[in-house]
Amino acid sequence: MGILEDRLDEQNYDVTFDNFGKRGNRTDHLLKRLHEEPEITKALEDADIVLMTIGANDIMQIMKDNFMNLTVEPFVEAREPYGNRLSEIFDYILSVQPEAEVYLLGFFNPFEKYFGDIEPLRQILTRWNHKSLEVTNQYDQVTYIPMQDIYQNEAQDVFAEDNFHPNSKGYELIAERVINYLENDIDEAQN
Repeated sequence: MGILEDRLDEQNYDVTFDNFGKRGNRTDHLLKRLHEEPEITKALEDADIVLMTIGANDIMQIMKDNFMNLTVEPFVEAREPYGNRLSEIFDYILSVQPEAEVYLLGFFNPFEKYFGDIEPLRQILTRWNHKSLEVTNQYDQVTYIPMQDIYQNEAQDVFAEDNFHPNSKGYELIAERVINYLENDIDEAQN
């Protein structure tokens, strides 16, 4: 959020951020937190824009649970429940703040640099991104921001030491893309 906030400040936007992200959270965790942490609900009540990235840890959990016998089937089976949880998340957010514009960032492939384009993994990410897009398209106020291609042509290193989360350069690229999507809604919220 820091890089995004800095970029928006540089463009003279008057924005404030509440960051409720938790490393390792999956969609089931977020649903539970929405219902159990009143500070999140309070922040949503005051929000003009909600920016979220959720679901990558759902995919990672499937990988961890099936590491010794990794096949495509568990990813296929988990995709629909993921979409259902995503709908529940959007329903909750919009029930708390019906005027909010919600943005969901898609998934990127953190393994592409080290393992090349592994076709099954690319297909899994593409299908989960498609599920995210399908769910967001059910809501007038929810926008999907594609990220799968964000690092494909990047020569610089864009990942942190864990080789999964972005480093500052990676976050800068994400921030640029997010700003491209947010600008109109930020302008409207400023007026």
